[in-house]
Amino acid sequence: RIVADTSGISDTGVKTLRYNVVYHDGNNECEVLDITNVGMLMKDGGGKELTLKAKMPAKTIKDSYTMIGGKRHECSNEANEG
Repeated sequence: RIVADTSGISDTGVKTLRYNVVYHDGNNECEVLDITNVGMLMKDGGGKELTLKAKMPAKTIKDSYTMIGGKRHECSNEANEG
């Protein structure tokens, strides 16, 4: 299970983002990854001088392949590139 939490506030008053990856094994739960500092560290203290130069639509990428062995013979993946 992946959990994204945006309820935190940094020392400068900016909303923070935190990701947790939790593994479940029956009734047991174990946190395997905790990422608390997600983003960019800017010299001006938060990117206050950043401006949007261009915006492009997301490009869908699809890929299909055949496995020699395993449970699934025909495999496919789909993602967005931005």
